Amino acid sequence: MEFIVGVLIVGGIWAYSTMRKNYNHQIADILSSKATSWYEEQGINPESVKYSIYRDPALVQNVGASIIVGAGDRSDGRPVGFAVEIVSGKGVIEGDAYLPVAICSIHKDKAVVYAKTYGLSLLDALGTMALEFRAKYPNAD
Repeated sequence: MEFIVGVLIVGGIWAYSTMRKNYNHQIADILSSKATSWYEEQGINPESVKYSIYRDPALVQNVGASIIVGAGDRSDGRPVGFAVEIVSGKGVIEGDAYLPVAICSIHKDKAVVYAKTYGLSLLDALGTMALEFRAKYPNAD
């Protein structure tokens, strides 16, 4: 009897976990598809985009927004970082492209900590980090 209860509990946890993962992938696909036209407007090839999604209300400028932070290649092949705020039903509310690309790829988690530490939105933190980098390394690309 205990074995059957254990199997049912483990099965229930597995089913819940699987449904949750599928839901998160569906949300990611929907948000990314809403950003496709913004990518194209910025000259970013949508097929080259790799991103992370943040749904933390403390990081957004617009109520109910989610943030996509990532990197992609411009039409000339040069990489660029980006961040966009997307509100369900409205699409991209605001966004920006950032150089160097590392700010939005390997340092995006540092930007999240920076934003929360200084009470900034994630887009403002990324912009500040990009400005600080360019001031420190004016000839870097």
